[in-house]
Amino acid sequence: MTTNICILTMVGGQQHVIIPSDDPDITFRNTSKGLGHEWVKKYTVFKMSKVIPNVPRKCVNELINNVVIEYMIKYGYNNVRGGYIQMMC
Repeated sequence: MTTNICILTMVGGQQHVIIPSDDPDITFRNTSKGLGHEWVKKYTVFKMSKVIPNVPRKCVNELINNVVIEYMIKYGYNNVRGGYIQMMC
């Protein structure tokens, strides 16, 4: 079994790394309405900037955390959420 990992970019440039429902487009529409984690309630979703397809479910948590760390290095700790790092600052 596989799934996708989606990276959402918010209006202010913040990033949210998520595991979508079966359809990334449905997840994008729902998060654009502010449904989901506190991060998408606080920041308006601008676009789905990347989809990493066909990730084996047994590897998804490790990969999502690696992507979150990579994006934190690139965009800063306060601008990225996902995986184990969901708390709002």
